[in-house]
Amino acid sequence: MKALFKKDFYALKESKILILIMLFVVVIMGFWGKGESTGFILSYVTVLSGVLVLNTISYDEMDNNYAFLLTMPFSRNAYVMEKYLFGIITGTAGWLFSIAVILATSGSFGQNGVFWWSLCAASLCLVYLLQAVMIPIQLKFGGQKGKIVILILFAAVVGAVAAAAKSADLIDRIGAVAAYLSPGGICAAGLAFSILCLLLSFGCSVGIMKRKEF
Repeated sequence: MKALFKKDFYALKESKILILIMLFVVVIMGFWGKGESTGFILSYVTVLSGVLVLNTISYDEMDNNYAFLLTMPFSRNAYVMEKYLFGIITGTAGWLFSIAVILATSGSFGQNGVFWWSLCAASLCLVYLLQAVMIPIQLKFGGQKGKIVILILFAAVVGAVAAAAKSADLIDRIGAVAAYLSPGGICAAGLAFSILCLLLSFGCSVGIMKRKEF
């Protein structure tokens, strides 16, 4: 599995200029915005770093590289596990970097510290949920078809959320449940749910890889 990690990090070198420019712009925005761009920095860096794993899957698909990769001494289970671990590492690293930039440029989260730390936790949960959805789709449908499926799924989720937002009864029930939980409890529940989704997604991805023929 160590060799797989090396391969993926070497693959990221193809995008190193773009990544460095992105990080440079984020740092400049942090110093320039003085706390006003906190939410953007947090979500932008975390999500983009979390979906870098999709680029490595695209590289593996290029020129039928799977046929060569799977002759190496590792199982398909190990290949899938490496992708999830790689995604978690890059997503968490981007999350930590964004928090470091915010704290370095703003000093602290100010009077709304509880709200912003909750937003930090929500951003990490979001990137894990995105990986749980996108990795099996990318493995199943490939780069081009996978993007179409993700767009359709995203549209369906937005539609479902919009429909749910119109239901006053549902919003009241969610508010009643949230009233019994502290911000820390909500964050912990969200993180546990996102990890559970990753585990279920991992099982789906293993099944997809086992059925694929190259």
